[in-house]
Amino acid sequence: MAEGLGRSISALTGSNSIKGLRGTNGGDQNTHHHFVDDTMLMGYPSVQEARIFKQCLDQFGQAYGLEVNA
Repeated sequence: MAEGLGRSISALTGSNSIKGLRGTNGGDQNTHHHFVDDTMLMGYPSVQEARIFKQCLDQFGQAYGLEVNA
């Protein structure tokens, strides 16, 4: 399941819908990290990016029959 969420977030990054975070040296964008049973989301601190992440999580939840713990 986490693979599907990761692909959705990567697609948002590819379409420039979300910016993610970049290191001080201008490296790769970081948008998410998966752990054993957790996912950490990282994004540019804006209301717009937070809304896009929430929409992505809502779609993921509907597709897999899960509910995101806010």
